Amino acid sequence: MGPVAAMFVRHVRGNDIYKIGVTRSSRGRSRLREASSRNCQEINEIFYIEHEKADILEKIIHNKYNINPYSDNVWLDGYTEFRRLTDADVSAIILFIEKYE
Repeated sequence: MGPVAAMFVRHVRGNDIYKIGVTRSSRGRSRLREASSRNCQEINEIFYIEHEKADILEKIIHNKYNINPYSDNVWLDGYTEFRRLTDADVSAIILFIEKYE
């Protein structure tokens, strides 16, 4: 069994932007507080799972849902992990991840 990482789906309050990312499970939810305060945005956790293949699941999701609302010239902590998603997209992502629990 490989190292366990935490995978998360987080919603930026007030719009259709979500952050899909991976962090070391030892950092877990404290990473949410850091990113939220550093970016001056209220970010709510939608889904969280610890999984040894979290990085692979994240890559699959980022490739399928590839509309990033931020350009390379905008500095935002972890900006490459943000995606513009519909409610149906979020539901499909969560179902996809849950298949690997």
